[in-house]
Amino acid sequence: MKNNKHYGSTLKEIRENKKLTQKEVADGIMTIANFSKQENEGNDIKLRNFIELLERLNVSVSEFLLLTEDEELSFQTKLEAKYRLVIPKKKKREMQELLKELETIYSKSPKSFLLHMICNLKFSLLLRENKYEEARQELKPIADYLNNTDQWYYYEISLFNTALAYFDLETAFNLGDLALKSIEKSYAHFQNDDLSRKLLNNLAIHAYKHQNYFKAYSYSSTAIGLPNSAQNMFNILGSKIINQVSSYQLGNDRFDKAYLAELINALKLSDLEEAYEQYYNFAKKEGIDLD
Repeated sequence: MKNNKHYGSTLKEIRENKKLTQKEVADGIMTIANFSKQENEGNDIKLRNFIELLERLNVSVSEFLLLTEDEELSFQTKLEAKYRLVIPKKKKREMQELLKELETIYSKSPKSFLLHMICNLKFSLLLRENKYEEARQELKPIADYLNNTDQWYYYEISLFNTALAYFDLETAFNLGDLALKSIEKSYAHFQNDDLSRKLLNNLAIHAYKHQNYFKAYSYSSTAIGLPNSAQNMFNILGSKIINQVSSYQLGNDRFDKAYLAELINALKLSDLEEAYEQYYNFAKKEGIDLD
């Protein structure tokens, strides 16, 4: 597919809309002559310079990509938005219609993101009919894709997080280790991403439920290492609680009953009453008396 306009014209449009001169945008990044050429011709540009220009214009990369009106990007974005609307509703007819549409598109343009949406839709439809083993088979292409990807990014983390609970135990843990390695390897990339913490929490819970306390401890420890922010308080406390209960089960010296009680009470103080009850009962069920 062909772009409706090159990125240089988008830069120019944003700059003019913000009433900035070429000098104000380009100063310290590139010469005015070079910047003018970029606006008019959209020639190759160094990534570092491109990012600096967007920062000068106060525009994010994702917003810029949408503003370029790239037909293929717009098409993918619309499909993904439609998918996100249909999946939570779990209405069989809507899911079947979208599945048919995606399969038709995929037959002409076999792209991985289309295949993954198709797999998830087939999986969800089979799950509705309680065909659990058949449903799990639909996740195989996703597992294969993740296994063959050396370094994961946001897409892979999100894809795995969606299907985690339905993979068999061995697959879930193998993929979980790949996720852990990717997060640790590119810590700076993932450090402020709540999705990574959520995935690690889900992995820790999954491991704990299957009495693999070492993995539960490992996943939760990495989650704790991610920087804190008010926006993900629930996940932060969840990581620390799972870590403490896993320490208790492992019998290591990092378990601190008083600290665990403080963590669980913090949920109540943060007006997370449901989470407080959930974790309080969880600790009690595991033999830890917090009263």
